[in-house]
Amino acid sequence: MNYRTILIFVLTISLLFCQSLNAQEQLPPSERFGVCTHIARWERTLKIDYLQTLRDAGFVSFRDGQEWDNIEKGKGNYVYSDVTKRIFNPDRKHNLQPLHVLAYQSPSGLYENELDPEAFANYAINTIAQFKGSGKHFELWNEPGNFFFHKQYGGTWNGKEKDNSDSPWVKKFAEFITLVAKRIKAKHPDVFLITGDNPAVNIRMLQHYPEMFENIDGIVVHPYPYSLPPEVTPWGGKNNKRDGVVVADETSSFKSLIQTLRQNLDDIGRKDMQIWITEVGYTTAQIKKKQLWLGFTPYAQACYNTRLGIQAVSYGVERTYYYDMLDDGSNKHHQENNFGLIYRNGQPKPAWLALTRMCRLMYGDTRPAPMNIEVNSPSERQYQIGVVWDDAKIQFINQPQTHSFIRPDAKRVVFVWKPGRIFADAQPDVANITITDCPWQLIEAGQLVSGQKVKLNIKQENSTLAITDAPYTEDPLYLVFQ
Repeated sequence: MNYRTILIFVLTISLLFCQSLNAQEQLPPSERFGVCTHIARWERTLKIDYLQTLRDAGFVSFRDGQEWDNIEKGKGNYVYSDVTKRIFNPDRKHNLQPLHVLAYQSPSGLYENELDPEAFANYAINTIAQFKGSGKHFELWNEPGNFFFHKQYGGTWNGKEKDNSDSPWVKKFAEFITLVAKRIKAKHPDVFLITGDNPAVNIRMLQHYPEMFENIDGIVVHPYPYSLPPEVTPWGGKNNKRDGVVVADETSSFKSLIQTLRQNLDDIGRKDMQIWITEVGYTTAQIKKKQLWLGFTPYAQACYNTRLGIQAVSYGVERTYYYDMLDDGSNKHHQENNFGLIYRNGQPKPAWLALTRMCRLMYGDTRPAPMNIEVNSPSERQYQIGVVWDDAKIQFINQPQTHSFIRPDAKRVVFVWKPGRIFADAQPDVANITITDCPWQLIEAGQLVSGQKVKLNIKQENSTLAITDAPYTEDPLYLVFQ
């Protein structure tokens, strides 16, 4: 990678900050959003300061880690790479809050069981002792249904056997986490531990193995939409029968997926337990065969990623990590190579620019703040139908999406968008927006993905604000009030 490409990248990001949301204020990062990174791998391709770039863009955290089998060189001899020591250095200048992933199996032949929980606990305790000065958040394992547990102990991907009993790997993972988390908290009671798997397995574990969460502070979920728009998921509806547990309601909405998870946490007496989305995203790959994943245009990736993140905050998710910062490979047809928010050559995708704007709009400890918002789009037609996923007919959500928040500066931020898939063959719809009980003044409006500021037709009487002919598209309209 030549220095000209790196310079273009740095200049592009710098220009973004100058033009986006009056960013000269040097706002704190958004506590709601982070990004997954593979820095040790990427530095062989593109040499930039990844962490400072994330911080400058308004993200609060990165998710990374060195795997166990690359650390333990002999029993009890833990050697960390220079990259690991650098990115988790407590004296680093960027002040990001790392999410340190502790995974996977032991080095081959070192232990009789490569998933030995006692040996893993030793590795985890040592790693935490080395690096907790840089941050207190640690994730125990990553997708056990995809990595090692499922393969070693057997069962189905969603944890459901034919008689609706739990797959062996689910039980083994529950036992593993119970032991590991207890040992970690005995040594490091101040750390924040999170763990989990796919949405169906999470519900099974909460209902059948609540003891595994006794020393866990947050549950992890990776709600990838695959080929769906972000308002719906491939869970719920008739697929609840497939999974043997209720994961989402009959609408298969993302909202109901998060609400169902929250209810199951409450049911085991863990109202204090947070929900963390530690991976989610859309790929821009050009898919060559039918599969779970659909490759989206860079514009669609930007619209869908921002809409998913806004919903997550609105529904009570503590933090959402986008997968991932940089494209992981150069094969344009492979889905895993093209989830990045930035291309391999250092050029930002529209999603990177849109998420940067979103972080600035939702900076610091931004939280949901309900407002009375009504959206009417007289020109809209109901073209959105849906898809069939396994046994479930998933109907796309057509109701206008409105989400409102309060920032640390007491300003209100509202997002409005047209849900569902993106259609590019028609002129954009417009909508009339009415906000009642609104004593605040509208000070800024724009579209999140395009970055265009919008001049709106506004009439405000008493505490009712009426906006006519506002843009109503797949690109979220944002409104800032004070």
